[in-house]
Amino acid sequence: MDAIGNGSKVIVAFDIYDWDGENGCGMTFQPRAVQVVEFVPYEQVDPTDGFDELDGYTTGCAAESDSTTGWAVDDDDEAPF
Repeated sequence: MDAIGNGSKVIVAFDIYDWDGENGCGMTFQPRAVQVVEFVPYEQVDPTDGFDELDGYTTGCAAESDSTTGWAVDDDDEAPF
């Protein structure tokens, strides 16, 4: 089953609940059902698009890493505290 992507057209059935409380009031729209009228498949975009590769910091197996954080570690650096 493919995920529904941006640009799809759907019809949504929902219940509306009003609420009033100590910090204000409002309305909640609780979905009950969705009908897909025009399907556009979801396309995952690479979050690094738009960034140029720079020299310097690297990640991955090439650098020695701290097993608790996964960050690269340089044992020659002084502790910041």
